[in-house]
Amino acid sequence: MYSYVHAFPQPRGVYMLVSRALVGFGAGNVAVVRSYASAATTLSERTSTMATMSAFQAIGFILGPVLQTAFVPLGENGIEWKAIQLSINMYTGPGFLSAILGIINILLLIFVFKECKVADTAGLVVNSQEIEKSEEEGTVDYFAVAATNILFFVILFSFAIFETITTPLTIVMYAWTQSQAVLYNGIILGCLAVQSVCVMIAIRILSKRFNEKRMMLVAFFIMLGSFIMLIPYGNEPIPHVAPGLHPAVNITTPSPHHQNITHSPNITVLTTPPAATTPPRGCPWEYKWCDNTPKLYLGQMFAGFFLLGLSYPTSNVLSYAMYSKILGPKPQGTWMGWLTASGSLARTLGPVFVSQIYTNYGPQIAFGAAGGIVLVAIFWLLAVYRRLVPFVERNKILST
Repeated sequence: MYSYVHAFPQPRGVYMLVSRALVGFGAGNVAVVRSYASAATTLSERTSTMATMSAFQAIGFILGPVLQTAFVPLGENGIEWKAIQLSINMYTGPGFLSAILGIINILLLIFVFKECKVADTAGLVVNSQEIEKSEEEGTVDYFAVAATNILFFVILFSFAIFETITTPLTIVMYAWTQSQAVLYNGIILGCLAVQSVCVMIAIRILSKRFNEKRMMLVAFFIMLGSFIMLIPYGNEPIPHVAPGLHPAVNITTPSPHHQNITHSPNITVLTTPPAATTPPRGCPWEYKWCDNTPKLYLGQMFAGFFLLGLSYPTSNVLSYAMYSKILGPKPQGTWMGWLTASGSLARTLGPVFVSQIYTNYGPQIAFGAAGGIVLVAIFWLLAVYRRLVPFVERNKILST
């Protein structure tokens, strides 16, 4: 539907919203997948399994913009087949590719996937009656469940801020064109995807040697450092542009645009039609913060992205693993749905939050506010630290 929006009658914006809503509904399968992974693994296997799943999810999540980068050579016109109103270009290509991948996923689910369940404390296959019996023998710490949902909200909220602000930030700071921003940011996100895979592999190893809650705390501190690193410092000014101005054209050379030249005794005025204008590059004059905000050094930006590439996958994996262990052997589909919903809410509010602050106050306040939210999450994690205990361990303590 997204890739065929151009073929629908007006208002096409409605069809775009419907397609986005369908994507949101489809994202709910993450809760089902993680719920099944919780039922099919023991406690000792849980973190490494969640790390593996999150590694592939992170790859898909971050490689989305990279896929768009791969379609950039098609341009805005791309390939058209008017008989069926098919248009494959740099914007619709990723949508068609995603649809093909979805079909492959359905076929794998039908013909390859086999379902089984094991107990929490041993690799034995169990039936539903044994699971119900284990549920009656202990209770879930609902406060810990809610606390983990809040932490997960902050994690996804922070990444949504980064994802939203990256393209406009680089256009403003480095005077990149729209196509350059899509290409370069796609490459950056591709590098982050590779980094995320390495981090997931490291988590599989480190989780067997270090406490997961301590690793989560370290990840939040690194995330805080990433936003601090992304706050512009120094004295180098941002390149400014006047909105709507066309780049200077040498009038001694042929111009591709129709031009009208008016002569008068004192001046010669050259006018070009609106179609000849190009989007402004740099910081638009309507942004009041352009004059007092320094340029973000390229190395500083890369350092901030690198730290976020360490902290986001680590905190994401550990939050899922801890959440699953807190819930214990009971069916986790509904609870994983709530966790996914909190993440979806974060990905909805994050772009709105950062867009408003960035437009009105600039990147210094935007990244500073994001860092403040992460700092609050650190204090929250410290406050609930002792409550984040696996279901089995908690009920052993209560029974003694």
